[in-house]
Amino acid sequence: MVKANKLRNALRKARYAVLSRVYGRESEKARPSQHSIQDYWRDPPGKNNQPGAYIDLTEKSEALVRLAEELSVPKGPVLEIGSNVGRSLQSFLDHGWSDLSSIEINPQAVAKMAELFPEAADIAKVHNMAVEDAIVSMPDRHFDLVFSKAVLLHIHPDSEWVFEHMVRVTKGTLLVVENEDQQSYKLFPRKYRPIFEGLGMVQVDERILPEVGQTYIARSFRHPEAV
Repeated sequence: MVKANKLRNALRKARYAVLSRVYGRESEKARPSQHSIQDYWRDPPGKNNQPGAYIDLTEKSEALVRLAEELSVPKGPVLEIGSNVGRSLQSFLDHGWSDLSSIEINPQAVAKMAELFPEAADIAKVHNMAVEDAIVSMPDRHFDLVFSKAVLLHIHPDSEWVFEHMVRVTKGTLLVVENEDQQSYKLFPRKYRPIFEGLGMVQVDERILPEVGQTYIARSFRHPEAV
């Protein structure tokens, strides 16, 4: 089984390396399908995308918590899109948020969460599935905070309808932290202010979080009546 997994990952890595080389010349032909993007993140190859790579980055999660506190986000329901091993959920729990939910496509990351952050794992409702499958059944205007960091750039163009549901389920603040310019065969950078303002929200804050990285923009949105 171990050998089979290594072979599968090696083949997948080689395939994406070829796509990456082609991407610069023929982006449309090289663009992976929605299904292949989801499959990639369910079991990503390479150590940089393994759950263990996300453990010792607490300063990034703490920066998100500080921003939420500065924006006076109530300590009510929170939804993280792309929680990986649950490091950020644990940080929010440590600072008084206890109604936690998340969406995470990688089953290995979810399993690792129970091992590394058992408090958050016990409390949080983790939807171990693609965001396209999870968010459609979530209630309207339910979460005081919906947030995502370095995840939305992996949303395939065919799945951009997910952004409408992010707006729909947000009661309070929608926080997205993304690199809006990074190019790759499996990344889909976007300008998020016009996207979410086009869906009826108002941007209330924009900044660089140094702990996250100088190329990432943190944008916070609210419904007009909450501004």
